[in-house]
Amino acid sequence: MAGSDFSHFYFGRIAFLTRRVYGCRMRAVTRGLAIAFLVACSGSAVAEVASPDELIAELAHTDFKTRMRSQERLLEWGRNNLDAGIKKFYETYRNSDDPEVRLRSREVLRELVIHKQSGEGEGYLGIRMRAEELMLDGGNLRPVVKIIAVIPGTPAAKSELRANDLIVGIDEVEVVGEDSLKAFGKYVQSRKPRTDVTLHLLRDGQPQDVVVNLMRRPPNLDQRAFLWGGQEIVPRAQEEVEEQEFKKWLNERRQLERQSD
Repeated sequence: MAGSDFSHFYFGRIAFLTRRVYGCRMRAVTRGLAIAFLVACSGSAVAEVASPDELIAELAHTDFKTRMRSQERLLEWGRNNLDAGIKKFYETYRNSDDPEVRLRSREVLRELVIHKQSGEGEGYLGIRMRAEELMLDGGNLRPVVKIIAVIPGTPAAKSELRANDLIVGIDEVEVVGEDSLKAFGKYVQSRKPRTDVTLHLLRDGQPQDVVVNLMRRPPNLDQRAFLWGGQEIVPRAQEEVEEQEFKKWLNERRQLERQSD
């Protein structure tokens, strides 16, 4: 074999063997990475399907972040399994010997009870209002509901309703007649909490539609003042109202237990 031919053959063989060895190593590394990735994914999947009992046990963990994370995941599970969640966390709150577990179970239970109750009862907007008449072109008058004030923290405030907005209709119902204020109030209360209503407004003379998601009407409002056009009593802070409602729910639940014993 000539020198040049031998050189081509020799270096070509080395290159071929190098590619084979390198390729095998690369495939081995790739397989190793793939296996490691699958193991990591499997670990994440296992963590994701932790049972409520496992998460409840973690409420007593020495690490604060672990306790908070477990409480958040329990609240998410409870919202997706509302009745089962309320039952589970009520039993944990009543029976656990660990103060931290009892405290955090109560917080989750309270959120679930309020969440369930918020879909019950009458709708609430959160405004003070009065009946007025608007002068139209041609000298005709038409009834409107004028917003006097917007109560902070209510659906009206969240939807950025303003004092002096004039309500001319709600959904498909037009504000008309001498009892327009009373009819408007009754319509709002007839809607369920968490229901969207569309208010048809005049703001600075310009028509505007505003969608408002109603909340549950607080139990401490003066119903007659609302219906007949008087100013509403400003409700207590929503947190205070919810805590009182939750305590009422707890008392009723305990009474039922005593009656069944």
